Amino acid sequence: MRERILSAVLLGVLIGEFVYIALFGRGEDFWEHYYAGQAMRQGVTVEEAMADRASEDWMYPYPMFTAVLLLPLSFLPPSVSFRLWAALLYVMLGLGTYAFARRVGRFGREPALEATLLVLVWPVTFCAVFMGQMTPILVSLFVAAYLLARARKPYAAGLVLSLALFKPHFALPVAVAFALRREWRVVTAFGLGAIVLVGVSLLFGQNTSPDAWQQYLVGWFLARRTVSLIGLLQPLAPAWRVLASVTGFCLLGVWWFRRRVIRLVDAAVGVLAGLLVSPYVPIYDLVLLAPLIVLLMPGRDPFFWLAMALTSVTALRFGFSWATILGLACFGVALFRLSRSSAWRTGGDSG
Repeated sequence: MRERILSAVLLGVLIGEFVYIALFGRGEDFWEHYYAGQAMRQGVTVEEAMADRASEDWMYPYPMFTAVLLLPLSFLPPSVSFRLWAALLYVMLGLGTYAFARRVGRFGREPALEATLLVLVWPVTFCAVFMGQMTPILVSLFVAAYLLARARKPYAAGLVLSLALFKPHFALPVAVAFALRREWRVVTAFGLGAIVLVGVSLLFGQNTSPDAWQQYLVGWFLARRTVSLIGLLQPLAPAWRVLASVTGFCLLGVWWFRRRVIRLVDAAVGVLAGLLVSPYVPIYDLVLLAPLIVLLMPGRDPFFWLAMALTSVTALRFGFSWATILGLACFGVALFRLSRSSAWRTGGDSG
């Protein structure tokens, strides 16, 4: 009964959030995809399509295959398209989280639904949807790739993972993690998928804007506004920040490679550590922690709830403050306490 009441409350909050976004949502990044799709339909470059809508030089910071995937949305009126996009983000994140809870966390139906609703009403998720971000879709792609790899379908897993390349600073570390575990068929399919997506991007106009390629390949790694630990190095030159990020990933890779068995809690530590050393993690990208929330929620660890509160406050203020880093540290403490529990000391789930 408690789970049903809590799920009903969370569902009510979720409906309220969606109604608010439908009425007042801004969807800043969504409009980039929307106008890029219109540009393809009109046969012009994305810069020309945005010329009358931006006060400064503008370029599409994604490869054009992203606009191709989202092209159907550009046929709809703007207000309808954005509301459909917001609903799609919630659905994709919900499906990915629920599938992880059921298939990986082995939750029952009601606990899985409760964990999913908690992720969906998390203010970080609200911020991601309000801003029209694609990160909620990343969660579904990563979970799908993981489940396909566990089901001994490595080529399908690699192809699904390649679709996440619209944000390369998140997709590439995951591909490297598969390589460190010697999942070469996954990595091969990922590489082939990447080649196809580059070809699609060139075919649909990416070659008309070399600056767009530079923004895609470099911009994600040099952005200044980030809630990761690299954000503490903002006074330093970009080269030093990139060096610090690469060093962090190398240390994480050594730890990942040396472990004989990767338990779920180890994978969660890897995800959290990867976000901490990533060069660019805005507050809304913390929605990638959805699987970690699923793992931690049943234990009701006070550090977990403190982490949820700190990240929620920062997301609602849309700030980039010490509170977020403290919240990520609390997630780390909660994971450490989980790893020391009796269930995980005896091995836990692994994959």
